[in-house]
Amino acid sequence: MKNIKYIEDSLNYKFNNRELATHALTHTSCNNYKYNNQFERLEFLGDRVLGLVISEILFHKFIEENEGDLAKRLSVLVSASILLSISKKLKIDKYIQVGP
Repeated sequence: MKNIKYIEDSLNYKFNNRELATHALTHTSCNNYKYNNQFERLEFLGDRVLGLVISEILFHKFIEENEGDLAKRLSVLVSASILLSISKKLKIDKYIQVGP
């Protein structure tokens, strides 16, 4: 992917493996990836890491809240609409590879 440097700059993060980053930003509609589930495996892992990181932040920030309240907050923060909004602010959505 040509623009991985832009994404790294936007996130202030350098990928150790740019090939994995490319897989993660490639939609199944791309012919080359139609039968390769690598991006789906990365999505699975990424969802779990994101959930864990946000859960830890909520756990420490909202000390008085119970499990149900924390779960509601987590659900909102990892929702598709919130994540899409963040990706648009970071302009990452422009670099997702999709097929015709």
